Amino acid sequence: MLRSRFESKAARRLGILAAFFGALCSLLLYIRPHDGAVADSHAPGRIRPPPSLAEHDVFNALNRRKSSKTGEFGIFYPKLLAPLLLKSRHQGDVITFLEIGNRRGETLQALLDLFPNGIFYGLDLGKGDYEKLDIPSRFAAFKNVYLFQGDQADTALLEKIGENAMKRQGGFDVIIDDGGHRMFQQEASLYTLWKFLKPGGHYVIEDTETSYYEHYGGTSDLNTNTTFVSTLKSLVDVLNRDYIGYDPMKPEARPRRGAGTYSVFPGDDSIYSVQFITNGAVLSKSL
Repeated sequence: MLRSRFESKAARRLGILAAFFGALCSLLLYIRPHDGAVADSHAPGRIRPPPSLAEHDVFNALNRRKSSKTGEFGIFYPKLLAPLLLKSRHQGDVITFLEIGNRRGETLQALLDLFPNGIFYGLDLGKGDYEKLDIPSRFAAFKNVYLFQGDQADTALLEKIGENAMKRQGGFDVIIDDGGHRMFQQEASLYTLWKFLKPGGHYVIEDTETSYYEHYGGTSDLNTNTTFVSTLKSLVDVLNRDYIGYDPMKPEARPRRGAGTYSVFPGDDSIYSVQFITNGAVLSKSL
């Protein structure tokens, strides 16, 4: 009888503890999706929280500053920037950014929030919201922000910005092209700035949709080789150029690393990967 009462009490206590932890887990799961949740592109209308705290912090910073990066790129940027955020926080790494197309300065401000010890370069035409809000004055107090005005197709200006970053920090860790979106601008920027990207760095091109718009000189002809997207596609061949012309039936002619010669632009042999995302792409550099 005594034993039965003891077992009954123990069972009730275990039940109370289980209910408590269950409620706590439910509360945590409820909070996270509403604080920094992102749209799930694979299931429209549904949201899911970023899978790591660092990604969560990146999304929240962009969202708090009302950056457009939380729209169609709301999953991409947290994944891209989270590893750099961890290096900055835990190893003290100084991360260097170049953002082409600053507009209202909202993304630049979010990056400053995330990487207070970082170095930031900005390039904008200096019109529209940028001029109306006087963005240079807004960031004048920051000693780690360097803003330039001009066209991203101005290769002399790009060289100047790149050389400045090389002297200060050995180049850029991340370059974001969210500028004019014209194909000749995207091409000029990539071809000129790639050499200033650090080993292991990332070069992001947004709004590649213009390659399909006639208004921007694009075309709906998917077999064309005249658009910027077609140029990006050809970089897949650059990655695999050591195998071009190889005959697997002749093992004595085994492909050798670095033997390939196919190239799209100078320095493209240092491309490690090409990732395509909806309306954009990211090129990563070898270490």
